[in-house]
Amino acid sequence: MTEPDPYDAALQEALDALIADWAGVNGGWRAEIRAQVDAVVGTQGATAEDLAAVDTDEAAGVAVLFAAVFGYAVVAAGLAVAEAAAQGVTIGLPDWASSDGSGNQEESLTLRSAAALWSGLLAGSYRDAAVWEAARIWQPDPGPLAEAERRDIAADVAERVAGHLAGLGDAFLTDKLGGALMTAERTGRLSVYEAGPTARFFASEVRDKNSCEPCRDVDGTEYGSLAEAKVAYPTGGYEACLGRLRCRGNIRAVWEAPG
Repeated sequence: MTEPDPYDAALQEALDALIADWAGVNGGWRAEIRAQVDAVVGTQGATAEDLAAVDTDEAAGVAVLFAAVFGYAVVAAGLAVAEAAAQGVTIGLPDWASSDGSGNQEESLTLRSAAALWSGLLAGSYRDAAVWEAARIWQPDPGPLAEAERRDIAADVAERVAGHLAGLGDAFLTDKLGGALMTAERTGRLSVYEAGPTARFFASEVRDKNSCEPCRDVDGTEYGSLAEAKVAYPTGGYEACLGRLRCRGNIRAVWEAPG
């Protein structure tokens, strides 16, 4: 099997860059949510149910996420080409990997659609965390309040909600963005595998330091075809992994060298 370190290093570099870029997305969402919570709480007669209208604009997240996953898919394709070359097999870099992702190639469209889904899910999680916190700390007053008093309460609640969002841990975000990049890695690798000559395909779980039992059991399994292997590794890691998005398992190719 091919030494996995090049993929590990490339994945970590891509993840670090994406997390840094995502801080700007979260900052924008936090400002939006803060303003909306302030508006709801500061409205005379508002109820807790009105907090359900708080929302975020997902577009910025889609742009950042697509740029990251497409870029890493290109890197992964290049590493797969090198992987084949180390086994004496020459495969060219796929055509889509030389573009900027704006074309109609299947890989670009697949990653763009996935980026939209992931961004929407992350935005929804962020919004839900804000609404839960606002509902926890704000009890609407059924009676009329002076304008100044309502404004003070609204500003305080909005500030505390924004602080809660800013203090959320990184583990959840790291898992989700890491999972997105593993899907991008799969896209890049498999596009090379599909373009190459005859090969044998194996499950490889050597990249996880603490593999779960299902991953340990599947490690080294040979699949009858690439299509069969793709079923076991549908979006990146092994489908039965107990770590879910944290899985770093993947499909490995052993090529039949020319001659």
